Amino acid sequence: LSALLGGMTQIPGAVTNFIGSELVPVLQERWGKYWIVTCGAASIFIAYLGIMIGGQKTPFWLILFMGAFEGFGVGLVFNILHFPSNNHYLLIFYRLMFKQMLNYGMCQLLLR
Repeated sequence: LSALLGGMTQIPGAVTNFIGSELVPVLQERWGKYWIVTCGAASIFIAYLGIMIGGQKTPFWLILFMGAFEGFGVGLVFNILHFPSNNHYLLIFYRLMFKQMLNYGMCQLLLR
């Protein structure tokens, strides 16, 4: 892929990240914050699995679709974990964990 197409894969994730962040106050009234974090982490994991299963020959549309799942999950999780000041270390942990998971997935794609 060219650098332009590689950058375009980030657009669906950015849009759904915003949507997920804006939905958190509405969802938090119906569900608890732990359920929202679980759903967000599941969404990120679905994106991770989709990219890993697709491998190096993953179609462009699937990359865009999985990027949207990842962005939505990140929007849900980081918005919930950002507000409580006593969860600062938990927020750092989740950010590092998700970055490592996504980096591992990308490395596996490149090594296949």
